[in-house]
Amino acid sequence: MRQEIKVKKDVRRQLLPNERVIGKLGAGAYWDYVDLYATDRRVLRFGRSGWWVFFFGLWGFLKGKDYSGSFEYRMLQGTTLVSHRPLSFIIINLIGGLMFILIGAIFWVVFSDFPEMFFLWIAFIVLGVVLAGLMILIKQRYYQFVLPGLPESEQRRWRINLPKWGGKAGQIRRFVQLVEEIRNAARPGVAPPVAAPAPAPAPAPAPAPAPAVVPPPPPLRTPETVVYPAVSARLVLPDNTEIPVTGASRYFGREDFNRFVAAEALKFISRKHFLVKSAAGKFYIEDAGSANGTRANGIALRAGEGRELNNGDRIEVADTIIVTFRTS
Repeated sequence: MRQEIKVKKDVRRQLLPNERVIGKLGAGAYWDYVDLYATDRRVLRFGRSGWWVFFFGLWGFLKGKDYSGSFEYRMLQGTTLVSHRPLSFIIINLIGGLMFILIGAIFWVVFSDFPEMFFLWIAFIVLGVVLAGLMILIKQRYYQFVLPGLPESEQRRWRINLPKWGGKAGQIRRFVQLVEEIRNAARPGVAPPVAAPAPAPAPAPAPAPAPAVVPPPPPLRTPETVVYPAVSARLVLPDNTEIPVTGASRYFGREDFNRFVAAEALKFISRKHFLVKSAAGKFYIEDAGSANGTRANGIALRAGEGRELNNGDRIEVADTIIVTFRTS
């Protein structure tokens, strides 16, 4: 059982009787900041957004965040990692860059007769070019909780922006993994079908006494051969689609996930990204020298070094999609 964490009063007011909070995440960017709480029943969202949060962020933080909805784990189809260039991000950086370029141009006109001011106006122009050019080329990534039946505007509220630097990205991945684990544990099982009882056989006649038989000579001893039971394996995608692991070994790559990963993020997956192979009744995974790496249960894999796979292990492919390894 996971340990319960303490939360503020405004969060406790939204909890149901006997509902326990076992995970928390604070995330956001620009004018949208959220706190997500994972309980043993659902995920709750507390947020504060608006242009005034961006310009007067300190006051927004001091005021706190408001409850803005929740979803139960049975509603969650899966979690996907999306990479994109939002229009608002491009506009903000373009305006900021043009402002620095304009200030540099004004300084150049006003102080053109002062050589000592050369570095000042040239610094503003260079900074503006970098902000307007380089920052526009950088893509943003976010985790999306897939909730079928919700309109697009509601789906956007369940996004978690993934920063490119710092330790926050690791916290976000661990929270997403926690939500997936609780969802899988809360999913109701399906009882196997029960076969109809076979009719009782008719009583057989009493056998006749068998004649005495001379036992044959004992057979020659041959070396014992170890036979491992056949085990089927598969990869389960966020929408519960299954990809079977066939043969003694199989490579997985871009073509296996092109229907489940956005086109912009698909290029991060190599054509041969990782290898799953079986030996002596066990399964192993190793990275196939991919450009963006493979993780098993959060541990990065090295090319050519196998790691044993167990039922329920999670495989993260190039930070774009998370699949689950299953055996039966």
